[in-house]
Amino acid sequence: MKGYIFDTQAQFWHRSGFDGIDYSDGQEIEQRIFDIISETSDRSVLSDELRLQITDWPTEYHLSNLRHCLLRPLEIQSGDRVLELGCGCGAITRYLGEIGADVVSVEGSTQRARIAAQRCQDLDNVSVVLDNLVSFNTEQRFDWVLLIGVLEYAPLFSESVTGNPVQKYLQSSSSFLSESGKLVVAIENQLGLKYFNGCGEDHVAKPFFGIHDLYNDKTPVTFGKEELQLVLRQAGLHSLDFYYPWPDYKLPAVVLHSSAFTQPGMNISDILLRCTSRDYVGSSRRVFSEQFVIPVLERNDLLEDLSNSFLVVAEKDVPDKNSEREAFAWIYSCSCRQKSLGVETIFLRHRDPAITVEKRRLDQNTTEPVILTGECTVVHHCGKGRFVQGDLLVRNIIRKRADSVSNLEMAEAFLPWFDEVLKLAGHTDGDSGNFLEKLYLSGKYIDATPFNYIRTESGGYELFDTEWEVDGEIPLGWLLYRTVVWGWFGTVPDNRQHVPKSVYGIIKNICAARALEVSPASMMQWREMELSFQYVVLNKQHGSISQFLLSEPGDCFSYIDNQQQRIDLLEAHLGSMQQELRSLYLSSSWRYSWIIRSAGKYKLRAASLFRKIGTAGNPAHAVSKVMGILRQDGWKGIQLRVAYALHGSSEKSLVP
Repeated sequence: MKGYIFDTQAQFWHRSGFDGIDYSDGQEIEQRIFDIISETSDRSVLSDELRLQITDWPTEYHLSNLRHCLLRPLEIQSGDRVLELGCGCGAITRYLGEIGADVVSVEGSTQRARIAAQRCQDLDNVSVVLDNLVSFNTEQRFDWVLLIGVLEYAPLFSESVTGNPVQKYLQSSSSFLSESGKLVVAIENQLGLKYFNGCGEDHVAKPFFGIHDLYNDKTPVTFGKEELQLVLRQAGLHSLDFYYPWPDYKLPAVVLHSSAFTQPGMNISDILLRCTSRDYVGSSRRVFSEQFVIPVLERNDLLEDLSNSFLVVAEKDVPDKNSEREAFAWIYSCSCRQKSLGVETIFLRHRDPAITVEKRRLDQNTTEPVILTGECTVVHHCGKGRFVQGDLLVRNIIRKRADSVSNLEMAEAFLPWFDEVLKLAGHTDGDSGNFLEKLYLSGKYIDATPFNYIRTESGGYELFDTEWEVDGEIPLGWLLYRTVVWGWFGTVPDNRQHVPKSVYGIIKNICAARALEVSPASMMQWREMELSFQYVVLNKQHGSISQFLLSEPGDCFSYIDNQQQRIDLLEAHLGSMQQELRSLYLSSSWRYSWIIRSAGKYKLRAASLFRKIGTAGNPAHAVSKVMGILRQDGWKGIQLRVAYALHGSSEKSLVP
C-alpha cells in the first residue's frame, strides 16, 4: 500500500497523522465485539460461534450471518479486485475474502478498522486501511467499488469538501473503477414502506423524519428511487441496475432484481410474506399490517418505489442490453439456523417460459445433513424444482387472523389445509378410532404446512418446497400443532389487538369439525417434539420460540399478548412523559427559571473542582483557587456568585 504504514499490532494500514474519525456504536459495545471475534475460532460469515453471541441490535448487526447475503446475487468472483469503502466491523469484508476476491477495505474509525482486521486476520487476500473515504488514495483500479451504508453519511464526514458532499463521495469512489468496473451502492429509501408505517428513521430514530424531508447538512441523508437515479447519473454513472433487499439491506432475507416484478405468474408478495420491517429503535407501534398492504402495492406497481432499501449496481457505460438474466429473486434462510443448514433459494427463468426454483447450501463444504435427535432422524434436502403458480394457503389464515374471531372461526380457516393432509394420513395398526393420536403420516410430510401448499388455478391444492424430512412415520398431531403455532408466530401481524389465547382450543375445534378427539397430554407431547425439532435447526433454544412453545396448551398465546400489552403501556407512558416535557419547555416558568438551573449546574461544577484541589490543608485557600479558576470564565463566575446567593453566603455550602 503505497503511502501507507502497516501497524503490526492493529493489523491494518494507516496514513501518517490520521487518527480516525469520530464514528462509533460506543466504546464498550465495540470493545465487546472485538473481544467476541478475538475469542472465536470460526470467524467465517456463517459461523455458529458468532451467531450464538448475538444478544442485542449492535451484536446482531455486526455478527449476523445475513449481512453478507446482500452481495451474493451480484456474483462477485474469486480473483476480482474489490475496494470496500466504509467496511465497518468487517461483516461483508469477511465474505469478500472468503470467496477469494482481492480486497482492499477502507474504514475511518480506528476501533472498527481494528475489528475488521482481526476478523480477517487469516485471509491474506484482504487488506484493511484506516483512512477517511475522501482522503484515501491508491493507484490501483478495481472491478468493484462498494459503498454499503456509506453514501448517506457524506454530509457528516465531508467537512473539508467543497460543493455537494454526496456528489464528492460518488465521484471519488467511481474514480477507482477500472474501465469496466461497477460501483455498488446500498442505501435506505427515504420513502421506504416502513417509514410510512411509523418506524423511526434508521439514522436519527425519529418517525416520519425522512418522509417529512427534515434532513440537513448536519444529518445523514437518503433518497427516493427517482432522486437516487438522478444523483447517480449526475456523477457520470449512466447504467443503473436496481436490486431490492427486504426487509432492508442491513439484514436481507430476500433480494429481488427489478426483473422479478415483470415475471408472469409471480406473486412477489408471497416471497415477502415473512419480511416484516424492523424498527431499529425497538418500537412495536405500526400504522398498518404490511402483510396486507404489500399485495396491494404489488398490484399497483408500487413495491419498487416503496422498498425499504436499494442496492444499485452502477456503471459509467451502458452495458450490452442483449444479455439475458436468469436469476431474479433470492431468499436466504440462515439467520436462525446452524451453519450446515443455511440455504439460498433462487428463482430462475431460462430460455423456456417455466420458472425453476433452486435451493443451494450456503456452506459449500456441507453435504446433505442427517441429524439424529432424541425423537427421530432429520434429513435436510436441497435441489431443484419447478415453480408452482397459485395462491398460498396460509394467506386465508392471515386474513382471518386480522379479524376479531373466535377459536371456532379460526379453526375453520385451517380446515382446507387439514382436509388435504388427512388424505395423506393413515391409522396406526389399522385402528379406526376417532382420536387424532391414532393418525400418522410419512415423515416426508413434516413440511406439509399451509406455507407450502398452493391453491392452483384449477382449484386443487399442490404441495411444494418440502425442505425437511423425518425418518419413518410422524403423528399427524405434531404436524397440526406446528402448523397452528407457526401459522401465527411465523406471520405475526403488526396489529395484535385480536390474538386468540389458546392453541389447544383451535386444534380442538379443528378436530371436532372432522369428528376427531384430542387430549391435552398429547398436545404436550407434540410440543416437546417441535421443540426438539427446532433445537436441531437452530442449534440452540431460541428464547422467544421456547417461551412460546413451552407455554401450557391453554396459554400459548398469552405470553405474546401480555408482553405486547406491557410494551403498549410503556410506550403510552413514554409518550405522555414526552408531551409533559414539551409543555414544560414551552412554559414561562421554564424560560424565567434559567438562572436557578444555571446556578445549580455551576454549584456542582465548583464542588467537583473543590474536591480535585483538596481541602484538607487550607479550605480558604482552596476556595480562593476555585473562585479564581471560575472567574477566568467571566460570565460563568457571575453565575457562580448567583449560586452563592441562592444557597447561602458561605462558599462551604458548595461542598456536598
